[in-house]
Amino acid sequence: MEVYGTKPKKFTKDWWGYFWYYYKWHTIGFGVALFVIVYTCVDCALQTKYDLQADIITETPVLEQQKEAFTELMSANITDASGNGQVDAFVLGLSTGGDMDPQAIQAIQTKLMLEPQYSESYIFVLSKKYADMFTEYGCWEESSTWTDAQPEEDGCMVSLAGCSVLEDIGIDTQDLYIAVHTLRDKETDDEYKKAQHENAVKFAQYLISQR
Repeated sequence: MEVYGTKPKKFTKDWWGYFWYYYKWHTIGFGVALFVIVYTCVDCALQTKYDLQADIITETPVLEQQKEAFTELMSANITDASGNGQVDAFVLGLSTGGDMDPQAIQAIQTKLMLEPQYSESYIFVLSKKYADMFTEYGCWEESSTWTDAQPEEDGCMVSLAGCSVLEDIGIDTQDLYIAVHTLRDKETDDEYKKAQHENAVKFAQYLISQR
């Protein structure tokens, strides 16, 4: 950069004005970059490593209190996969039903198309509509590897009809199915992911046992 005039002595009053005039955008750019780096590091450090995450995908919206109760059920029936000394579970509810504007519905439909491949969830609780929709994705464990319960025709989805613990929290089980997501190729050597998957199998078996 070409600089005009005499450069003042560093850290004097004149130098700060000189510095800001010639290096203002460099300083701003560095500050923004530093903020992004610090924010990302803090966010990663504070991010909860869930021992199990589940998706509930139905036409009827799942209420917040139902998700909270479902989360409590998960926490009570899985183990500490992350090794942080506590059990943390998370439930994602997805629905295109209820009073929603068209843009919101379109956004959820787009997410639904990507959810089976890219979700962090290993448990999927689905209505018949979505169970049929996701059958062709080929990302589910064969139910014979984790339960003796009779599966649906696809060999992966198992009915939750009559599951008392779900009905107790207000979730209609008549049209409800459960599937366990397979470990992805890059996750087969990841001990944390394998422990999450084991928790998924454990919790799926629990729900089926409560029918």
